[in-house]
Amino acid sequence: MTRHYLIKNENARIIIESTANGLNYFYYLFKDAIAGNSKYKAFFYNWLGEGAKKQFKYEYELAKNWYKKGSLIKHLYDDEMNETEKKLYALGATKVQLMWRRWKLQDITEEQFRQEYPATWQEAFVSTQESVFDQKQLNDRLLFIPEPIKKIDDLPDILYPYLGNSLFIYQLPKPKEMYFAGVDTASGLSKEGDLSAMSILDSSGEQVAVFYKSGIPVYKFANIVNALGDYFNYACLMIERNSYGLDLINRLKREIGYLNLNKTKKWDRTTGRKTLEIGWNTDNVSKSKLIQDFKEAFEEGIILLNDRETLQQMQIYMEKDGKLGNVRGKNNFDDLVIATALAVQSLKLGRYYV
Repeated sequence: MTRHYLIKNENARIIIESTANGLNYFYYLFKDAIAGNSKYKAFFYNWLGEGAKKQFKYEYELAKNWYKKGSLIKHLYDDEMNETEKKLYALGATKVQLMWRRWKLQDITEEQFRQEYPATWQEAFVSTQESVFDQKQLNDRLLFIPEPIKKIDDLPDILYPYLGNSLFIYQLPKPKEMYFAGVDTASGLSKEGDLSAMSILDSSGEQVAVFYKSGIPVYKFANIVNALGDYFNYACLMIERNSYGLDLINRLKREIGYLNLNKTKKWDRTTGRKTLEIGWNTDNVSKSKLIQDFKEAFEEGIILLNDRETLQQMQIYMEKDGKLGNVRGKNNFDDLVIATALAVQSLKLGRYYV
């Protein structure tokens, strides 16, 4: 690329400018920059900034006049705002800009508004064409997610090093509450590989905690799953049993003695009888059911997701050519999608085994 041949000195600058257009190369470049993993600095200019105030100055006047005619008052008061407008106001939108947004929404849908005038960089990049999950609901939820708890006094020692970087807890365990977790296991052989992930829901369907990390061996992950499950009232675990998941199941059951493990039914092809096996076996049919049940639970409000990484992985989870999965690329994972989908299956069963 041309930038490799530019003379570098203390006054040299390289500026890469682009409009967002789906999950392309620029998306990965920007995502790395905003995460601090790049030599570039990320800048995103939305419709809340000073530039937009100059660009849409004339339309703002039209919107104010339209609003005054319709409401017989000059200003938008706090108690008139809906929840989305309150969040946009907290992000820096002026009341005039919110009037302008209402004015624009007369002619376009909210989804079209987000595509044309994104408030966040995530809204700017995400395409809805092949997305499995409703992008409007994902974007709306991302505006309202809570901050994870930063300090927990009674957390098991094994979990402390991960709090705030791989472990995020949104609600502390409540006495007598039942918790349901999903677990997706990676090999842990490479720090650049897939994540080992765990997502926990309470009995009402609220996501209370997640753990995700790459490069963690199965034997270490087993101890983390045991500690986190035990911390949340001996949570019932639905573990994907494919590949490394079977090793995790064996370690939890036989070596550690964790017994609150979900079982699923499977036909014995020889005898024609149904048998029970620990965990969830994923194939083309069962994966479709797994994801569709998760989609329904999320979009129908059966569950409440609190974790940013989970929601962002859902944004890039696609169905293409009949295959389900994340958009391939560096640091694009779907392990929390699978873990949370497994937690939904555990919640649906709604039972403890001990």
